[in-house]
Amino acid sequence: MKIGRNDPCPCGSGRKYKRCCEAADRARAASTGPSAGGIEAGFQYFNAGDLERAEAVCRRVLQRDPNHVDALRLMGCVAGRTGRPDVAVELIERAIKLAPNVALLHDNLGQAFIAQGLLDRAIDCYRKAIALDPDYANAYANLGAIFKARGQFAEAEGCFRRYLKLNPDHPETYNNLGYVLKHQGKLAEAIECCLEALSRKPDLADVYINLGGLFEDLGDHERAVKAYHNAMRFNPLDGLKIRAATVLPAIPSSLDDMRGSRRRFAENVAALSEQKLVIGDPFAEGCRSNFYLAYQGGNDLPLQKAVANLYLKACPALGYTAAHCLTNRVRQEKIRIGFISAFFDRVHIIGKFAKGLISNLSRERFSVMAFSLQKLSEDVAGALWHEADRAVQLPLQLDEARRKIAEQALDILYYVDIGMAAFTYFLAFARLAPVQCVATGHPVTTGISNIDYFISSALDEPDDADTHYSEQLVRLRRRPIYYYRTEAPQDLPPRRYFGLEDDYRIYLCPMTPYKFHPEFDEFLAGILRADTAGRLVLIESATKMLTGLLLNRLRRSMPDVADRIIVVPQLGPTDFLKLMSLADAVLDTIHFGGGTTSLEAMAIGVPVVTIPGEFVRGRYTYAYYKQMGVMDCVAASREDYVRIAVRLATDADFKEKMRRDILSRSAVLFEDVEAVRELEEFLIGAVQKADTQAGGQATN
Repeated sequence: MKIGRNDPCPCGSGRKYKRCCEAADRARAASTGPSAGGIEAGFQYFNAGDLERAEAVCRRVLQRDPNHVDALRLMGCVAGRTGRPDVAVELIERAIKLAPNVALLHDNLGQAFIAQGLLDRAIDCYRKAIALDPDYANAYANLGAIFKARGQFAEAEGCFRRYLKLNPDHPETYNNLGYVLKHQGKLAEAIECCLEALSRKPDLADVYINLGGLFEDLGDHERAVKAYHNAMRFNPLDGLKIRAATVLPAIPSSLDDMRGSRRRFAENVAALSEQKLVIGDPFAEGCRSNFYLAYQGGNDLPLQKAVANLYLKACPALGYTAAHCLTNRVRQEKIRIGFISAFFDRVHIIGKFAKGLISNLSRERFSVMAFSLQKLSEDVAGALWHEADRAVQLPLQLDEARRKIAEQALDILYYVDIGMAAFTYFLAFARLAPVQCVATGHPVTTGISNIDYFISSALDEPDDADTHYSEQLVRLRRRPIYYYRTEAPQDLPPRRYFGLEDDYRIYLCPMTPYKFHPEFDEFLAGILRADTAGRLVLIESATKMLTGLLLNRLRRSMPDVADRIIVVPQLGPTDFLKLMSLADAVLDTIHFGGGTTSLEAMAIGVPVVTIPGEFVRGRYTYAYYKQMGVMDCVAASREDYVRIAVRLATDADFKEKMRRDILSRSAVLFEDVEAVRELEEFLIGAVQKADTQAGGQATN
């Protein structure tokens, strides 16, 4: 039967023949003469899932005509489907030599490279396909999927939008677009995309999962749980049960709301622990870490342990152990240490904390590796990634990532953070090195039994801190970081540059919205009530809706002064420092305060008002002051906090004294080589202890 140019292509792509295989057919006919025939049946078998018969057809055709382009392509696709990506690449490259200007072939080759894990080569293939045919929709979808997996969300957005212009009735792509919009903080647009997907196909579980995450970020507990239950109607995964049970608000609407969500969390986890849950891969099933627990001001140890035990019981494969951790080892002279985080790929506080350690660890004693989940941009790569002796980009599949790390036979696996990203949280359940530790990138216990040490400092931790951790708490004398000092900005602009006026005093709280604990509202209200010329200035979150939720709560909790709250747009690093320099007083949040923010402030002599919390995450600014021996801005109570803040803003002599004291003593906070040496000694001792326990020996 003759195929019309506007008919569906027989290859099963869903595109019109004129946009799909017609060019390949013409190229084949021009290069090899009359078709050997029969390949249409091969495509029919392939589309029906009968790969054995499809391959048999290809072999018969290729016996008669070794240069049959479609037979080479189809046989390559069969090889890809049957786990032979090397064969797939070879066959499709042969087809491309015969028909180099066919976009479909380059798209197929890209798929084969993905199966080999060669994503850069796949990207080149999709770009070649698009160059040959700017309206080739599949290439945009496949290219967008790679960018999405790598966290290159702006690039992914562009690809998915282009695909939808060419194929506007594809619900899965609306969902993918919603996902990447969410990760750029565009929550309203993301929700619209998800709803658009459901209007076309209301039984897509992945869309409901995406919606559930969006509603969680918006603090809408009820709609989040409803979305997850809808997902379970179409895909009844036990992982979704846990996700629905552990929903927490990003911005609690009140103290009662926060306490209620925490109580529900504990009750739900306890109830699920009595059930027989089975999870194949918690990351693939949409589970995630308990990120917002740390911002609620409580001891998270019982809850973190309960959730970790629940996951391990439901998915024993999480407890994978690398072979070199099971046997007596002969260790090389240098200790092999690997640093890992999901946040080496961008200008992120985690990268700032890790860079100095990776750069300054002794190369006589350590061989240093870095593991990232995504490809790094060139600027970050130059600043951090290349500081390691070797770098490995991990695939976003738990079993493959575990295997890649295990291949390195590490002595130490050093998680810069656990709990900020779901993937590294679930990866941490495995035993991939004899010594596994976590630093304070996300300063809360993991509850995970295979994490041996929590690396902290006696300067930061309260006396009873051992009761806060499932790991062995390590209290180093110095803070275990090497942080590069920020240069003070030059030529400060007038306040109107930020949309602010000169006739009021600025109380700046430059923290992300989820650090604003409901109990902090009364601190802020107290300042504005004490200083009628004061204005509370906040910086808009990248996720604008979070700022809106916070403002709504503040308007309810402090209605008499809420009209004196000002929000400035997001700022770049230099403008951020300039605004801190112009503020009359800078405020630290309670329960979970500033880490990098306070270091940046003190680097340029800006005092920060703080009050030490019960847990390490609320004590960093206090620890900096203690290390410097400058305690005038450390409050003992809410009333004291208000008094110090107002004094900073109204007493120029006091503020100038604070500025001079900080500048003269803050050198101890930065580029501390001795802190690196102290950390080295601990790590060496931890490896020796592990060797002794395992009976391993180090070579001389």
